Amino acid sequence: MSILHSSAVCSAEGWALHKNKSGIKIYQKKHSTGLVEIKAKMELKSNINDFRALLEDTKNAYKWLDNVVSVKVLKRLSETENLVYSEFEAPWPVNNRDMFIHSKYQYNADGSLVIKMKTAEPNLIKGFKKNKENVLITEVIAHWQLTPLTPQRLEIIYIAYANPGGVLPNWLINQVALSGAYNTFEKLRLQLRPKS
Repeated sequence: MSILHSSAVCSAEGWALHKNKSGIKIYQKKHSTGLVEIKAKMELKSNINDFRALLEDTKNAYKWLDNVVSVKVLKRLSETENLVYSEFEAPWPVNNRDMFIHSKYQYNADGSLVIKMKTAEPNLIKGFKKNKENVLITEVIAHWQLTPLTPQRLEIIYIAYANPGGVLPNWLINQVALSGAYNTFEKLRLQLRPKS
């Protein structure tokens, strides 16, 4: 639930800085639903290939995606598109959440990489048996933007919005989303730290 939250098509206006700590900036913008859209940003010593390898290592996603239980690539739709299933842990007595995401990689002429994610169309997930106790997240739109600043320095921006469904107060959803985005970036930095 925490790694989510924000719109992939966002204007530069309307973002308010929520947290600026240890080189990680978390911004928020109010969505029409009353939930927040989130933008997380940092620079670090790394490169696009290392980030992509980490993202595709789904067995170890729990090491850096906040509150994630598991991530599985259900289907490779093409060389640049995947159908991904993720399950997120929620505190008792709230049911865990899960989601089906259609992700698409796009390399740009300037060397940057954008990974767009949105809720998968129902026809793509026919036949998959999900955990019936989990609440399905049915509204997600997000993207990663990775921009090399130098050959050894990378800017990472994550913008996301998600509605976790169920009957939860907006203030709680927003609080979890904001803290989860920061926690994810903090752990992401550790995972991408150069190995000595």
